[in-house]
Amino acid sequence: MDFKLLAAMLRSSTATTLFSSLDDTGVSNSTSTNSSFETLLSALLADIQPGTAGGPGVSSTPKQPSATLMPKPLASLSSIPMNPSAYAPIIQNAASNYGVEPALIEAVIQQESGFNPAAVSSAGAQGLMQLMPSTANMLGVTDPFDPSQNINAGVQQLKNLLDRYSGNTTLALAAYNAGSGNVDRYGGVPPFPETQQYVQNIQALASSYKK
Repeated sequence: MDFKLLAAMLRSSTATTLFSSLDDTGVSNSTSTNSSFETLLSALLADIQPGTAGGPGVSSTPKQPSATLMPKPLASLSSIPMNPSAYAPIIQNAASNYGVEPALIEAVIQQESGFNPAAVSSAGAQGLMQLMPSTANMLGVTDPFDPSQNINAGVQQLKNLLDRYSGNTTLALAAYNAGSGNVDRYGGVPPFPETQQYVQNIQALASSYKK
């Protein structure tokens, strides 16, 4: 709806009054009133688009979303394959640098993103190893959707957790999913169904990748 037009018409109709009035001679004079009201009504009716779901003045065209708050994936991401072998060199290099088993890294990636480099969770985790923005920043990641940066940072984080829990893979994985605070609070894998299933899934996947 053109609210400027509506405001102008309302001002005009207010000046002449939307109801019939008496002139100085006592004769009813509604000419200017009717004209103003009809003009206003025409403007309102003209603004109603056929087939709108939201009522008068609501366009049937969906509103375009505002700028996204999440970083946009690189345009070339669509050409990056979503399978373990495509990232084998990166995984092997990260495994060697941080002393983490390649099978465990592959299992985490499979569980976290299904090897989708453009994955973004509802919580805001990004990329192959689903790094939270704060973690990515802490680890010096400038593009969380870049496979090399994401995997190296994710493996570094996983290594930090393995060191924190003296090489206990179960606790490290639980912390990767639920946070080390929850692992420490409960003295083990937190009683969260999601986290418990997460740990089991990755351990099973890691075993399959070793074969």
